Amino acid sequence: MTTTAFQKMKDRSLSGNAMKDLLVTIERDFPGYNTQEQGRIITTRVIDALRSTGEIKDLSLADKIENCGRGKLCSSVYCEDCRKRAANGLNKRISDHTQDRFGDDADEARYRLRYMTVLCELTAFNVADVKQAVANARKDFKATKRKFPDIWMQGSFEFELIDMKLLDKSDAGVDQNKRAIKQQTLSAMMDMSIKDNRSLGQRVIVHFHVLLDLNETDEEEFKNWVSSRWNCHRNQTEVKRLQKGQSLEEMTKKVSSYGFKNRIQYNLSFATKGYKKGVWFSNENLGTLAGIYDRIGNRGYKSLLIGIG
Repeated sequence: MTTTAFQKMKDRSLSGNAMKDLLVTIERDFPGYNTQEQGRIITTRVIDALRSTGEIKDLSLADKIENCGRGKLCSSVYCEDCRKRAANGLNKRISDHTQDRFGDDADEARYRLRYMTVLCELTAFNVADVKQAVANARKDFKATKRKFPDIWMQGSFEFELIDMKLLDKSDAGVDQNKRAIKQQTLSAMMDMSIKDNRSLGQRVIVHFHVLLDLNETDEEEFKNWVSSRWNCHRNQTEVKRLQKGQSLEEMTKKVSSYGFKNRIQYNLSFATKGYKKGVWFSNENLGTLAGIYDRIGNRGYKSLLIGIG
């Protein structure tokens, strides 16, 4: 399988001893940033964070998460039960399609289907800007469907909180070429120089992950369209084949759950698991992010869903 530019960016991220050295540097140079294990379950941290903001909507969401249950679901991605409901619902829609199209023929499904990830926009850390980025992406979906009426895709949006100061610091452990790839991508998305983007503070990468069925659509024509629609930098979009040897069940479960992440730490690299050794969000930032997820369409995780075809 050909390695895409997007995958190369992830592969070149910090890991191992370089990550350990970085965490030591952050603790020394950035007082107030916490790199230590918190020792509390995610839901508890989020409820505390929402209540710490003092905002009426956040207080209400904290109560909904704490009291979530049959008949009064909170629909938050930070609620373990609702995250499972979201993933299971999306999994059923994808599974129904793959069963109708391919039956039990996993080889044919891998031949026909694609994973697609698009980094849409790098926005300010507030509800209004993130909501506008989602609205812009949905307009692009409609345009894509008009251009390619036979495509089908299902997935979800994801909002990754990044700290530009920390991200710039994380590049200190990476050689110049690798550092340039990561920084160029984000700079291109903001139409700014690498030097200038270091002062942006907290930002949100609005992006999405979908499973794509091209049907009879020409793949290269589709990829070129996606690139022309979204790419400020070549690492911003990825359309790739499914993994060899992956069962249909594994495939659908992976893409169904991928967007419903309940992160409470910064990912100091672009590696998928880079967040596990990252820096913890402050209560204020965690409460704000949980509120953004909830208020994008005032429907909780349902507002994150993407369905075309």
